[in-house]
Amino acid sequence: MTTVTLLGTGAAAGYALYSCNSSVCRSKDDKDKRAESGILISTADTRVIFDCGRGVCENAIKYVYQNPTDKVLPITAVAVTHSHGDHWFGIDELCSGLRRHYKDQGATEAPLKLFAHDDTWSLISPTIGRLTKPTRGESRPPGLEFEPVIPGKTYRHGDVEFHPYSVVHDPAGSTSVLPGCVAYGIEMKASNGEPFSIFVGGDMCSLQLWDWQKMLGRAAKVDWELAIVEANTWLPRPESGHLSGQEAIEVLKFLQPKRAVLTHVAPLESHKTLSNHLKRIPLPFPVEYGYDGMVIAF
Repeated sequence: MTTVTLLGTGAAAGYALYSCNSSVCRSKDDKDKRAESGILISTADTRVIFDCGRGVCENAIKYVYQNPTDKVLPITAVAVTHSHGDHWFGIDELCSGLRRHYKDQGATEAPLKLFAHDDTWSLISPTIGRLTKPTRGESRPPGLEFEPVIPGKTYRHGDVEFHPYSVVHDPAGSTSVLPGCVAYGIEMKASNGEPFSIFVGGDMCSLQLWDWQKMLGRAAKVDWELAIVEANTWLPRPESGHLSGQEAIEVLKFLQPKRAVLTHVAPLESHKTLSNHLKRIPLPFPVEYGYDGMVIAF
């Protein structure tokens, strides 16, 4: 079975936060407990994760690798959308988990493959670049292997193919855009052997601040089975550097997927409240707010 599993649907720091007394952070609803960004693509032979923030590896154990005695299919690649830590702080843990898998299975070790734009790698490599080098005094390979991605080109890992699209995301409170930001179009085969495509948007700034229709024009020509787009808050907040729910709807109308999921949510409104906002907007395709552990099968 081919599946998409949402392992992290929260914004930076995820939530609940121990220091926050808001009704969202103190909610007892599991859908209000969100790790940072992480979307797992699983086919019969391949597992690739798109972004890997804090809490994502823990959720992989909780929602995917529930039986540690199984000879499970490991996550062997990660594709990062941009350099903010909530999209890659879990990579070190992901490398450790892959090495442990090879050891437990008695298999030959191979590094975790990291796909990202060169500009993104230049910003995150001072922290995790050490993983691309062999451990001193050990003969085993490095834990991480970097492969740069260029928008407009096609990449493949196992039986998952993906295409980066340039997008614009600016840090909150900044007047400059963050270099190297991409969304990904992903193509794979459903359980019945038919190919299909999904769109993973990463982070984007307010639509008021960039020529988004021009930059996503190539993506609008694809027949998307599913689109996953950030909706950091419901109402637009251009100063936040993120898409709002209302702006995400505009992007989805442009892309015209058969189904859509909103993610990367800030802890300002509960999953129930956000879902009620969507009920008031008539759309030609189903849209819902995602939550950690959500599985979509194809």
